[in-house]
Amino acid sequence: MGVPPRTIRTLDDLRAFAATVVAELVPGDVVTLQGELGVGKTAFVKAAAAAFGVTEDVISPTFVYEQRYTLPEPVRGITHLIHLDLYRLSTRDDLVDLGLEPHTATGVTFVEWPERVPEIAATRTLAFVLNADGTRTVTEDQA
Repeated sequence: MGVPPRTIRTLDDLRAFAATVVAELVPGDVVTLQGELGVGKTAFVKAAAAAFGVTEDVISPTFVYEQRYTLPEPVRGITHLIHLDLYRLSTRDDLVDLGLEPHTATGVTFVEWPERVPEIAATRTLAFVLNADGTRTVTEDQA
């Protein structure tokens, strides 16, 4: 089911949107994030982590593939957030060989560059586009 595109003008808009998404997530959800470099995918994960109450620095996992963050308190059974960056992978075998889990029973996973391993089953897909005026448009599909 798709929802209308959303325009993100400011960091506050991004935080509000992330909080809306987080409020609907359940354990095991996989949210894929599509868009070009610099469009705001990692910024969205930072905002989502903050909405979950994570206070540690959220950094891009580009060179380590995966970052895991433990929530200070469980939220609807969710105990941690997993952030994957698949930019440097080319097959599902790469994902398995590295021991990366696309999701867990008590966590939620955010996946950047999911098109690199299309076999990942998303429960939700967010596509970010940078507009000429500097705003971002986010379209959303739910499985």
